[in-house]
Amino acid sequence: MDKVSSFEYLDVRIDAGIAVVSMAGGRPGNALSVEGHTELGEILPRLGRDDRVDVIVLRGSGDEFCAGPTPEFMARVRENDPAFVMHLMRDVRAIVQSHIDLDKPVVTALNGTTSGGALAFALFADIIVAERHVELSDPHVPAGVAAGDGGVLIWPLALGLLRAKRFLYTGDPISADEALALGLVTEVVERGESVARAMHWAQRLAATPRAPLRHTQRALNQWLRIGLPAFDASWAGEILTLNLPDER
Repeated sequence: MDKVSSFEYLDVRIDAGIAVVSMAGGRPGNALSVEGHTELGEILPRLGRDDRVDVIVLRGSGDEFCAGPTPEFMARVRENDPAFVMHLMRDVRAIVQSHIDLDKPVVTALNGTTSGGALAFALFADIIVAERHVELSDPHVPAGVAAGDGGVLIWPLALGLLRAKRFLYTGDPISADEALALGLVTEVVERGESVARAMHWAQRLAATPRAPLRHTQRALNQWLRIGLPAFDASWAGEILTLNLPDER
């Protein structure tokens, strides 16, 4: 197994055509640092160019996926420094665009509860295996900011527009079983089984004829490309509302 050593937050290992990308970083809940956020936008293009890789598996280190941004990350965001805001907007666009442009299948093992931007990164995958105890939510609006980070793009495609509005407006959590019924995840497994099941799917896809699979993925990803203007508007809205006073 080859370890890709140039990342600080992500742990990336490649073996037999499968790249396993773990959310790590050493913080409780695999909390996302500023550097880690940048790495999320860099990892898929890099693996897309790597001839050793046919399939990518996303997972959280240990028994967590990603608890969201670190307090230091949020403090930087709230400073509202224009240079940092531009850096952040570039990275968020790169995270979403990298999924759309990728022509290698991505399998997510949701091995812990996650929300917001980290959840959106997970939900752009081609196959999503969630453990039964996991809850999914996008709490941007109740937290006082517009729903950016990709939720406005992926949730309507998965749930339909009315259901997406219901959950994006309220931030209400969805159980793994409900997410399966609504079409937000591919399948649900018991606690501790998501990584093994994701590897099963990865191995199966790695054995699939490569060119037909990649051309089919490119075609299906056009649905995401069509929705990019909605994503751009949502992310601009998040930045505008981040430091906006609200009596609520």
